[in-house]
Amino acid sequence: MLNQTDNYFFSLAEPEQSCLLFLRQFILDFSKDISEAWKFNTPFYDYKNKWFCYLSFHPKTKKSTWHLFKDIA
Repeated sequence: MLNQTDNYFFSLAEPEQSCLLFLRQFILDFSKDISEAWKFNTPFYDYKNKWFCYLSFHPKTKKSTWHLFKDIA
C-alpha cells in the first residue's frame, strides 16, 4: 500500500509527475541525513530533523513549487 507521499506524486499527471519524482529521489540521495515527511498536505524534507525543503504542485495554476529552508551544501 502506498503512503500519502507516494499517493501525492503518483496522482500527478505527466510531465509534472516525472519531474517531481526525479527531484524527490535527487534530494533523498543527496545525504543519508535527509528524511521525507508528510506535512501540511505536502512532501517535506528534513535535514538532521530540521526543515530543509518541500516540493509542491498546484493544479489550479499548473505550477510546481519548491522552497529551500536551509542550505546544506
